[in-house]
Amino acid sequence: GVAVRGTELIATAIGVDGVFRSTNDGSFWSQIMSNFTTFGANCVAIGGAGTIFVGTMDQGVLRSTNNGGTWLSSTSLGGIPTFLRFVGTKMFAGTDNGPFRSTDFGVTWQPSNTGLSGITVNFIAIRDTNTLFASTNGSGVYLSSNGGGSWTPMNTGLPTLYTTSVRVTGSYVYCGTVYHGVWR
Repeated sequence: GVAVRGTELIATAIGVDGVFRSTNDGSFWSQIMSNFTTFGANCVAIGGAGTIFVGTMDQGVLRSTNNGGTWLSSTSLGGIPTFLRFVGTKMFAGTDNGPFRSTDFGVTWQPSNTGLSGITVNFIAIRDTNTLFASTNGSGVYLSSNGGGSWTPMNTGLPTLYTTSVRVTGSYVYCGTVYHGVWR
């Protein structure tokens, strides 16, 4: 994954030993984390004031409050994170066991998966802090109209339930699918 804050970039990759940071739009990179015990990091998010969050295949969500100088483990994440995303003052982690949310800046996580339990969530798009859309691996697109409290499927017209991403632009919801392109 890649996260951007101004000219700062943070990048991760599955199977690559580390998390890398650039402060000059990618002209130069430095390693800010290494030594994963298995497959490395697969997603990243940048918070405020030097805070970085990294979703790992084997250690849950790790967070740094000093631009990657030191890392702390978050607790209670009930699955392997697939993405990390801020929604207002909440932080969401998509996992292979549905979405989880944190209200304390990633220190602890609670299930936010009513209607999505046991389903891999690939991405969450935001219309506003209450209206969220989740793309899933084999279950289509889901809608939450209560800030992630519960989810309902909205798959009418989709040619497949394997969705890779979802985005909101104005009144439109766009969904990327496996082998079937992008749908609105």
